[in-house]
This record gives sequence, structure tokens and C-alpha cells, in this order.
Amino acid sequence: MKRVNFVKQMKQHQVRWAAANGLHPAATENGGSRDHVLLHERRSQNLYDPDWWELISGKEHRWARSLTSSQCFAVNLFGPLVDDPELAKQVFESLFPHRIEAGISVEVALEFAPEETGKWLGEAGQTTQVDACFIVSRSGAQVGFALVEVKLAETGFGTCRGARVAGENGSGNPDPRRCEAFGQVHRSPQTVCWMVTRHGRRYWDWLNDTDWFDLSHVPDAEGCPFRDGVYQLMRNAVLARALMVEAGAEWAEVAVCVHAGNHIAHILKYPIAGLADALDAARLIAPRAGFESLAPAAIVAATEASNPSCSEWARWMQERYGLIALIAEEA
Repeated sequence: MKRVNFVKQMKQHQVRWAAANGLHPAATENGGSRDHVLLHERRSQNLYDPDWWELISGKEHRWARSLTSSQCFAVNLFGPLVDDPELAKQVFESLFPHRIEAGISVEVALEFAPEETGKWLGEAGQTTQVDACFIVSRSGAQVGFALVEVKLAETGFGTCRGARVAGENGSGNPDPRRCEAFGQVHRSPQTVCWMVTRHGRRYWDWLNDTDWFDLSHVPDAEGCPFRDGVYQLMRNAVLARALMVEAGAEWAEVAVCVHAGNHIAHILKYPIAGLADALDAARLIAPRAGFESLAPAAIVAATEASNPSCSEWARWMQERYGLIALIAEEA
């Protein structure tokens, strides 16, 4: 099968969609245009229901106005479930059949981050936020969390700032070479990991929990596995574990929802234990975190099947994001 430049393909698809729906791009200072970025006053039209913008108000990503925004893709995917707990439960049971049990209730939260996240993970300011989360309760008590990381046209699952060379203004890690020796980082993160020494992150406190993580597959001489491509997945797995230890959840797991045409997001720049696929590497490092792969088209289908009144939304999703066409065009 011939691979295509999916990022370029999705951008072009979105530009055509916007033009067909009378949306206008944002003007740039040099008189050109960002033809895949909506004008500020039209940002809510990036969503099926403009009122859904309130679901992310105050938590908008920098480029939420972009037609290729993964954040807005997530809102459009899970928006119908937020105010409909019964629909949320039916879709949850379709996507996570191994978590079905009698007497549970389910709600969906977008940009999910418990208030204690900063304390648990040692994060100041912007804490780890999960694109979508199925929160499962029993008898009024929260017992389970399915954390879903959503990607549309992004090329990976995040990179660690500590692995970047310091900028001209002096900000950043002054010696990112330390990230190239995993053994040293693992044995003494308090002195070697810049994200610990400079920012007080507690990720390594959690990564040393051998009931949840297994770092034995990473040779000491290799670089830190979280430099590139699996960084966000690690943080989500850490948050999942914290929800169990600190919040008393019976279970927590991570899932990934990537547009089926986007193979780039899975590719690791630095293979881990010989694995070049981000999900395979994440499953190896955090074997109990799940890392289910959810197809966006399956979420749309499950939602429409559970509530036929969502059929118009389902057609909009297929047209807007080419959930079928952009995959077929790869052949």
C-alpha cells in the first residue's frame, strides 16, 4: 500500500470542507492566509454544535481554531455523550466490553484533569489533561476511569522539553545529552532529569512503581524512552496509576484514538526495545495500563447505533473528517 502525506492530505480536505461550508481562513500579517485556521470570531464553527465550545472554555489549545485541531476532533467525537449519561454508558460498553458490569453509571468529561493532578504529578501551572475520559461510578462513587488520548493529524504523542537544546534566551535544558543515558536518568532522576531538577516533576516517582511499569526492557546505554513519541502516553499512564493510588479507583486504563489514516503518529523516532510503534512500546513499558486502540469510525458507529437521532451528526463526522474516504485514498 502506498503511503501518502496524511498531514497534508487532511489539511487539504479540511480546507475544501471549510470552503464548501462558507467558513473563512484567518488573515496573516503579510497579507497571506492560513487557509486551515478559522477566524477568531468563527472558532466555535470548528465544532458540530458551536455551543460545545463551552466544554473546553478556558482549556483551549493554542491552535484550537485550526481545522486540523485534535482537540476539536475530540470534542466533535465525544460531544454527544457529555450531556447524555445513558448514551455515554452504551457507547462505553461497546468500546470497553471488558469493563461491563451491572449497576454502573457513566459520564464523559473532556480535557479531564482532577484538581489534585498537579500535586500528584508535580506539575505547576498547566497540568496533564486527557482529551476525553469515561468516568465510571457505582452507587455514587467513582470506581473506574478510561482515559482517551485523541489524535487527528499530529505526527506523534508528544516530546519531552528536557530533551530539547536550550534556546538563545537560555531557557531549556542546558545539557540535553544527559537524556541519552537512560541508566543514569533512571537511577538518579533527582540529579539527572531536567524535568525533575528544574520543574519538580514527579513522573519518575510513579515510573518506579513496578506493579504498574516495567522499564527492564530499556537498556541503560539507550536514551530515555520518553524523549519523543511516547511522552504523552507515559504521562497518561502515570495519571491512570495516580487515580488508583491517590483517588482510590478500582481500575484505570489508557486508550488511544487516532484517525485510521494517520500512521505517522505511531512512529517512534527512537525505537524502544526494538519497537518502532508507539503503542507497542507503551504497552511494553506500562503493561497494565491497557492502551486500547479505538477507531474514530467505531465511536461514531457506536454512538449512532445507540441513538439513531445522532445520524445527522454521524454523517457530518464522516464528511468533515473523511473517516472512510481518506483511508481508501491511501491504496
